[in-house]
Amino acid sequence: MPNISETHFHNLTISTAPHESLRDSAIDQLKDFTCRFNDGNRPADQVIEDFIRNFDSTELLGSVLRGLSEEKKESVLRAAARCHVASFGPGRDFLAKRNQFHLVDQDSATLFGALTAELREVMIADAYIGDRGQIVVRFPDGGLCIPLGRAWLGTGEGALTTDEIQKLLTDPEARLHCLLDIFSAKLVHLDAQTPDSETCHFWSDLIDRCIDGKPIAEFSKKKAVLEALAFTLRNLTDRAFSRGGEEEFPMVRMLTHCAEAYFLAGDLGACGATLCKLAASRALKFERDAAVGVATLAASVFARNALKRWSDGHYADAVVCHGMALRTYAEEHALRGLRGGPQARISRAVDEIVPLPKFVDHISRTEFEAAWADQQAKTEEMLSEIESNLRTLAVMGRLAKLKAQKSNR
Repeated sequence: MPNISETHFHNLTISTAPHESLRDSAIDQLKDFTCRFNDGNRPADQVIEDFIRNFDSTELLGSVLRGLSEEKKESVLRAAARCHVASFGPGRDFLAKRNQFHLVDQDSATLFGALTAELREVMIADAYIGDRGQIVVRFPDGGLCIPLGRAWLGTGEGALTTDEIQKLLTDPEARLHCLLDIFSAKLVHLDAQTPDSETCHFWSDLIDRCIDGKPIAEFSKKKAVLEALAFTLRNLTDRAFSRGGEEEFPMVRMLTHCAEAYFLAGDLGACGATLCKLAASRALKFERDAAVGVATLAASVFARNALKRWSDGHYADAVVCHGMALRTYAEEHALRGLRGGPQARISRAVDEIVPLPKFVDHISRTEFEAAWADQQAKTEEMLSEIESNLRTLAVMGRLAKLKAQKSNR
């Protein structure tokens, strides 16, 4: 993936100018607290506890709290404090240790739902990828941060509209790159345990909402966005498999979308590899017919790509694809021999079956090997002809040189 850096700068600095208003004082306190998280640092637990407790008395959210009951005001302020803490990786760890992290998802949706449509639009346009791959929005004039959670993608208070989701995920705004592109680039540098399961779920749900049941071809026409979509889905499924939590994710849908995105981006090799993962996933659930169908398609994708790469003169790539095609044909044959097995684990995720695009015309192993041999024979014939022509030209050149030497005498 390309090395993409966000142009949005979100580190805050402490203002030393004297302020008289309670609001300005609250902003300074927030900036001071935020700076304690700079460079991966973590404030002492007591400092974080004091911030959450004392945030109840600030005037920072005056415009949001106006008209609310005292009980509602207290609820919103506590939610705001937890959200700001959770926008930092070490803050998430603190809340998890205090058994409060599970509150943040609904906290953030409740807080965002209390904002005006105009303020929501401004904050979404300025969203950035924060610690550990989470999306963060920030109040424009105070620096209060809110990490997005899965509750934002539902239908309740604070839920994002489809238009807001599409702008958030695929509209570059002033960042030069869309958030999906930025996130996919950052995934390269994150360890296998990051993002955590909750953030992976959020990204999976966010992408699902953005696709909204439409063909991937309608997701974006830009190759870079399609590559980012495919890379992100592949990495999310890899993390789910490695953590043994694949039953919690809609793996079939994610891998199908991933394969289609790679195909539309022109990367048939990655498309075939993703289809192989999908076939393996279906086989593990003892869905033999589905697994065979996917493996058959994967073999055809590799085979067609091998023939195309060879005809384009990319011989090394073609040989690699040829090997992948033969291996996938063998795996397809093995899958056909599977018999019924024990009941597969029931997925805890809603994983509607997404129609698998055809991608390429089917080609059997026999047809592929015949076409491959024919291409090689034609290439050898062409190379032999070129070599013969070069020898003829060399002889003619030597004769011309001798003739010139004789004439000079």
